[in-house]
Amino acid sequence: MTGHDLVTLGEVLLRLSVPAPGRLETTRTLDVQIGGAEANVAATCARLGLRTAFISALPANAWGERVRRELSGHGVDCRHVRMREQARLGLYFLEYGAAPRPIRVLYDRGDSAFARLGADEVDWEPVRRARLVHLSGITPALSERCRGLLERALDEAPVMSFDVNYRAKLWTPEAARAVSGRRRGTRCRSWTRSAPATPTSPASSGPSCATARCRRRWTSPPPWPRSNARSGATSR
Repeated sequence: MTGHDLVTLGEVLLRLSVPAPGRLETTRTLDVQIGGAEANVAATCARLGLRTAFISALPANAWGERVRRELSGHGVDCRHVRMREQARLGLYFLEYGAAPRPIRVLYDRGDSAFARLGADEVDWEPVRRARLVHLSGITPALSERCRGLLERALDEAPVMSFDVNYRAKLWTPEAARAVSGRRRGTRCRSWTRSAPATPTSPASSGPSCATARCRRRWTSPPPWPRSNARSGATSR
C-alpha cells in the first residue's frame, strides 16, 4: 500500500479562550476550539490535497471523539490515533493580548492521554512508509514517555521535518538542550530550524546539525507533488 505524503505525531489540546478583551480572572464564558501544532500541520496539508495521517492518543469520551471527528473532517487519516479509557484531554486557556498587555497562556495538560502514550503502543509502519514525517519540540517536553516517542520516531522516519517550537512554560532550556544534544550528529534530518518569536513562544534556535547531508535534506524541495490552488491539480 502506498504511504502517506505526510505523517505527524503529537498532542491535540482543547483550547479554551477568553473572548477579547476579557481577562481570565473575570470572564464568565470561554470559546471552545481544538489546538495542536502537529495537528494543525496535518489538517492544513490535508486541505491542500496531500495524503496525511496523524498519530496521537485521545480519551475515549465525547471530547476525544470530537477531536478525531474534526481532524477527519479536514481529510486527516486518524486510524492511528489511540482512544484510551480513563484518560484526559490536555487543556490550555488563552487570554488574548491588548496592548500593552501580551497574550497569556495557562496549560493544564499533565498526565494527558498523549503524555501517557508509549512507543510500544504505536504502529510505526506509517512513519516508515511516509514521504515526510513532521515532529515538534513540544512532544519531548511533555513526559518521559513522549521523549521515548520522539527518539523512536527519529529512528523510524526516512525523512523528517522538525519544528523546534520551544515552550518555556513546559521545560527549561537546559532540559531541552539535553534532549536535542543526544541527537546531534546521528540520524538527524532538520535540527537547523529556528522557532519564530511569538508572545507565547520566545525566539529560540535549535541545535544546528553538523552534517552537510542534514542541511541538504532541510533545504531541498519537499518530497510531495506541488498543488495548484486554483484547479486542485497536482504535478510531480
